[in-house]
Amino acid sequence: MAFFEDIGKKITQTGQDALTKTKNMTEAARLNGMISDEDRKITQMLTEIGKVYYNLNSNDPGDEYTSYISAIKESIAKKTQFSEQVKKLKGVEKCPHCGQDVPYGVAFCSSCGNSIKTPQQADPASAAQPEQPAQRCPKCGAALAENASFCVCCGEKIVES
Repeated sequence: MAFFEDIGKKITQTGQDALTKTKNMTEAARLNGMISDEDRKITQMLTEIGKVYYNLNSNDPGDEYTSYISAIKESIAKKTQFSEQVKKLKGVEKCPHCGQDVPYGVAFCSSCGNSIKTPQQADPASAAQPEQPAQRCPKCGAALAENASFCVCCGEKIVES
């Protein structure tokens, strides 16, 4: 009988050891998750500190930061170039007044009505036109984009009828 009692004790001890290891592994996983959360917070705060430093010192960064500031300015310039290339591919440009996308080459913004290019006026026949215009400009006859508030050719305010 002592043999079976020893086996029973060993099985019980092994089960308790397995339970303890499982609890420890679960706790370690929980703590590792908390460590990762804190790492993300630290990275976010360091990023914010960097942004504040850049905004305050980009014109006079100090010798130890000059290369970083130069690299950031270079990346900003590249990002601007890439954005311009994307706009050209899409055939749009930003209205300098309201920031809305307007077809490239139009004279007036269809959202705010301000002039896009002051020296030249767009020709109503050459303006970017929708496939089947829902309406036409009452002043110049150009096709109007859906929900246009202003004509992109002559700048006329469009009154909904």
